[in-house]
Amino acid sequence: MNTVRASAISIIAGCCIQFLLVKAFSDQPVLLKVPYVVCGASFCGMSSSGILKNKFWAIGCGIVYAWIFIASAFIFKGMGGGLGTGACLAVLMFQGLMLLGKSVKKLILSYKFK
Repeated sequence: MNTVRASAISIIAGCCIQFLLVKAFSDQPVLLKVPYVVCGASFCGMSSSGILKNKFWAIGCGIVYAWIFIASAFIFKGMGGGLGTGACLAVLMFQGLMLLGKSVKKLILSYKFK
């Protein structure tokens, strides 16, 4: 499945889940933000396979995006531009974290105890 279809399916599924959650828990206004998080996380998943090595990296980027969205929701109002910017930042941050993790692992494995 190509990335656009996968993104569309995840957005439709996320919005359906959000609809059911709002019906069940109508007193929680935070649930109205779920489509923004789902759309932005799906933008992360649309990165090339050279950037995101496997599905776990895509999930990790989605989690980082959710954290960025929660931390900066008051800055990016609405869906225009803010979601793509947040997704780009999430992919860059996650890739940096993975490179940092590889470097630390290599350093630990190369260190010889005397």
